[in-house]
Amino acid sequence: MIPNGPYMDMHTHILPGLDDGSQTMDCTRNMLRQAYDEGIRVIVATPHFGVRNPGFRLSQAEEALAETQKVADEIVPGLKIGRA
Repeated sequence: MIPNGPYMDMHTHILPGLDDGSQTMDCTRNMLRQAYDEGIRVIVATPHFGVRNPGFRLSQAEEALAETQKVADEIVPGLKIGRA
């Protein structure tokens, strides 16, 4: 049995609409709740960029990160979202 955290998830595609991960904020909400329920308290957002995601824009990722943190604060207080 794995002890109940706190844990850090160092590789996620949780930011909506940026790559092959979450496509919507609803999906991200579900991912946030699941992570929190599993004892995760820090999530590092790691969207694909470069050849794997030629349309990637840092400004778009920063906006998605801020919005995701806002949603996390509303539904699972204490969960922090950061970037690599």
